[in-house]
Amino acid sequence: MSLTIFFIGIWFLVLYLSVNRLNKNIDIFSPVKLLSFLYLIRNVPYIFFTALDINFFNERVLRYFNLYNEITLDEAFVNYSIIQTIAFVFLILGIKSVYVKSNEVTLEPLIFFNKKVITMTIYIAFFIGFGGFLIFLKNVGGINFLLSNLDDRVNLQSGKHTLKLAPLMGISTIFSILLIKLNGFKRIDYVRFFIFLIISIICFSSTGGRKSTLYLLVLSFACYSYYIKRFSLKKIKKSRLVFISSLMFFYVFLMPVLRSKGGFNNLLNGEVSLVETIGLDKFFSTLSYTYIDVFAVNHFNKTNLWNFSSLLTIPSNLLDRKAAQDRPPMDEGTYFVTSIVRGGDYKPLIARKELREFSFPIENMGFAYANALLVGVIIFFFLQGKILALLYRKFIHSHLNPFWFYIYVFCVFNFNFSSLRIMNLLTTSFLLMVFFILYKYMESVYEN
Repeated sequence: MSLTIFFIGIWFLVLYLSVNRLNKNIDIFSPVKLLSFLYLIRNVPYIFFTALDINFFNERVLRYFNLYNEITLDEAFVNYSIIQTIAFVFLILGIKSVYVKSNEVTLEPLIFFNKKVITMTIYIAFFIGFGGFLIFLKNVGGINFLLSNLDDRVNLQSGKHTLKLAPLMGISTIFSILLIKLNGFKRIDYVRFFIFLIISIICFSSTGGRKSTLYLLVLSFACYSYYIKRFSLKKIKKSRLVFISSLMFFYVFLMPVLRSKGGFNNLLNGEVSLVETIGLDKFFSTLSYTYIDVFAVNHFNKTNLWNFSSLLTIPSNLLDRKAAQDRPPMDEGTYFVTSIVRGGDYKPLIARKELREFSFPIENMGFAYANALLVGVIIFFFLQGKILALLYRKFIHSHLNPFWFYIYVFCVFNFNFSSLRIMNLLTTSFLLMVFFILYKYMESVYEN
């Protein structure tokens, strides 16, 4: 057991809980509440499990420290704890720099949609997204081939542009919650929402990712709270809470099993025992990006900074006509993985063919520290907090406009300044615009 790492876990537990406690009287879906909770579940359990058993820590990063960096894990975590504390403080300061009155969240939502038009729009947008997924499925060789090769999901999805339409299913699912309120809480509207939700979860999960599904579930939960019935932990039944938590626990564990080589077939053939292998340690290890942050803080220094070259991967992929393998990957995590596995420094804009075929999500810490060390951490975490707070205020001031709601919650879970996340935000904003334009077009047709 490492007492150093254990006390670091205690420190972050106290830090995140204290921030949450100091803001106990504000909206549960405000940036401060959501982010302190996310940081708590993503970081603290992972740190404690690592403290209890060093082998719990990501084996590739641990091997990198032993072979290439010559630093103990205790030392690496001490460096990480200092930078992560500064990052979180400036994230909260960024949020607090934007003022939102606490009573503004009690505003009655102003839903301005025509019921018949929004219903048609939801169906059309959903089937456009579903159609994009089916085209992707056909191009990769069918559902069985996809599920059997989820360990190579990065390459399978590379260049499959119709898959970018799939988030329209999630957008339609969220807007179907509004129909429940607009139509007077009819059973058919609840049924439609759950059908859309289940189909979306199946489609998102079949590509091997967990984040899209978990994000959609949280988004649905928040949307229900704002537009149907305000959520309160005191009022929710414990049995229902345990049931939902168990489903999410099972789902988060199952996806890494399916994503492993031959995972789908192993699961069908009974070669993977869920009863024996499910554990809290595995559950939290799949949620956490702590090992990536620890790597970033201890790998980068003044001699190997990226100097924001990673941002050039966006125009390189959009404008360059080279073959995909000759272009730099937009996912900067491939550079992290290659440096971890091979040692040395792999920087943007090295071509995809010279890098490893998988990636780790670098998130805001990886981007900020790789490009500008501590100064980058201070600037980009403050900006991240400020942007999230501005989006939340815009959502509140718009009388809970569902478009601003979708963007706000999306950004809480997905936004940072890495190229991949910026492109995800642009894609999501574009699809929301498509949904809005489709609604306006259908409205003009209906009125005429």
